[in-house]
Amino acid sequence: MQKFFTHKLFISVFYISTLLYLLVGCKDKNGRAVTYIDPAFGEYITSYTAGVVGSSSSIKIVLAKDGLPANVGPGQDASSLFDFNPSIKGNAVWIDKQTLEFKPEERMKTGQIYEATFKLSKIFDVKKELQEFTYSFQVMPQNFELSIDNSKPYIKTELKRQKIEGTLTTADYAEGEAVEKMLIAQQEGNSLKITWQHGNEGKQHAFTIEEVSRKDVPSEVVIAASGKSIEVDKLLDQKIEVPSLDDFKLMSARVVQNPNQYVALQFSDPIKEEQQLIGLITFSDARGLSLDFDIHDNEIWIYPPTRQAGIKTINIEAGIRNIIDYRMKKPTTAEIVFEQLKPEVRYTGKGTILPSTDGLTLPFEAVNLRAVDVSINKIFENNILQFLQVNNLTGNNQLHRVGRNVLKKTIQLDNTGITDLGKWNRYTLDLAKLINTEPGAIYQVSIKFKKAYSTYVCDGQSENELTINQSEEIDDSSYREEYYDGDGYEYYEGDYNWEQRD
Repeated sequence: MQKFFTHKLFISVFYISTLLYLLVGCKDKNGRAVTYIDPAFGEYITSYTAGVVGSSSSIKIVLAKDGLPANVGPGQDASSLFDFNPSIKGNAVWIDKQTLEFKPEERMKTGQIYEATFKLSKIFDVKKELQEFTYSFQVMPQNFELSIDNSKPYIKTELKRQKIEGTLTTADYAEGEAVEKMLIAQQEGNSLKITWQHGNEGKQHAFTIEEVSRKDVPSEVVIAASGKSIEVDKLLDQKIEVPSLDDFKLMSARVVQNPNQYVALQFSDPIKEEQQLIGLITFSDARGLSLDFDIHDNEIWIYPPTRQAGIKTINIEAGIRNIIDYRMKKPTTAEIVFEQLKPEVRYTGKGTILPSTDGLTLPFEAVNLRAVDVSINKIFENNILQFLQVNNLTGNNQLHRVGRNVLKKTIQLDNTGITDLGKWNRYTLDLAKLINTEPGAIYQVSIKFKKAYSTYVCDGQSENELTINQSEEIDDSSYREEYYDGDGYEYYEGDYNWEQRD
């Protein structure tokens, strides 16, 4: 391992992130309160838990330099350094010499705004105005939404016994027992059994409505959801059509954007796999378009040859066969909307080792972005063991002790010859042109983006011209972690709407 670091150059790709207050999306015009913190605190504090947090979140403070005495180890009680209004029962400890963490004994109250006070003067000799670091955070208000995923038989050839699959999603953690009290389902006045599978994080709750009867006449299943058991004043109801046994027809159509764009047509019956669909399913405005098809139980997935955008009408002709070779009686149409992909950037792998003799090319992918911000941190060769004491190779704890930032630069993507920025495109960074690398050092590359770089056009908005910044020269003596940018901390509080999270 030591020889590896001495003779090879290791590029550690460790995260892609977006600043909280630069999240891309169609934001409404209601102004949010923005809280600013004195930039002078940046000399002592590099990051802290703020904004909207989960009800079980811990509250962390990361210091800019060692605050725990050299003769005292991690695990030391730090409860006297924290105050909260309203009060929160819990315990605080030193995680390491620069990190403190307060863990609540119970889940914090949903929607509550807390004022946190950290007593900085008990650790460092500071000016009077910096003795207490005070800020606010809000616990995420609980909410929920209901979605129906599919309605299909237990056995493909036995259409009388059906099940309805769906998902109940909560904004924050919810106990499984409480969630199961939220939902009831009935068919023709008879209650139906619901089975549940709860996700590990307590936010995704998959359910199955069992033993739905499909008969000679059509019926419906009525689903009602109440938020009372999770303390949410909200009611939802939904009706699911159950066609008659001899009514083979299209039930719904939806667009799936990732990882590949396709249209999923959901039918009342499982589809016969051995049949020719070319000519039976077409787009109205592109009848000659070559489409590919996959059959998945009662769904037909349609893959267009090129990425589609806007509103399209799909024609489904009579003649499509179900699993028992029964033909669909009547042709039908479905109108679908191909929405824009949300701006995003990702690496093509979890990490990359790039030998210095073979160049320094780093591939990544982006969608709906005209530019990205590239930042590179260098961990010095003689500090690698110290770095690995509190990190794995992809970690970023206490970087200011073992390295420095060597580059911050905005890279333009819309001048690469790629004409369609609205789909996932692959790009490469030639790191050899950006930094002078030293064998034995570790370089961590992060790629971020700002709202201004987005080509995603919200309703009523137009694209703005983009100003590209040149790379910044970083002075060794002025290095500061990226948690703090020197212009003062800021974050949003209040006016939080989970339903507009995208």
